[in-house]
Amino acid sequence: MPALFYNPKKPVFLLSQPLASLEMESLRRIKLTSGSHPAVGFLCFLHDHALAAKSGLEQILRLQIHLTALSKTDDLAESAASLFDQLKEMDINPAIRVIFIEPCPHSSTNLALISDVEDKLRRIGRPL
Repeated sequence: MPALFYNPKKPVFLLSQPLASLEMESLRRIKLTSGSHPAVGFLCFLHDHALAAKSGLEQILRLQIHLTALSKTDDLAESAASLFDQLKEMDINPAIRVIFIEPCPHSSTNLALISDVEDKLRRIGRPL
């Protein structure tokens, strides 16, 4: 059964934009937040965007990126169900120092689920 909530020990930052559309200022803040540690974790809601952004992020940030797409089919319910299990996996991974989570994609069909996910994310992370 998926975890309903998990309070990570590592710092968690909430991105204001999806990985694929981050601007240079956000990238600079990610680099500063990661300090001298060479690896960071990203949790992404959209599978295709995450894969497209990974190699570019590694080149720009010069960091090792541990990236997990919460759903292989971009299904919001699947993403929500796996969020805290995947967060825990990143939290216990000794290679990762800081965890970044991209925003939950908005859709008119799942407003209650989106609101619930965003509320839980605000409890565990802080804006970047």
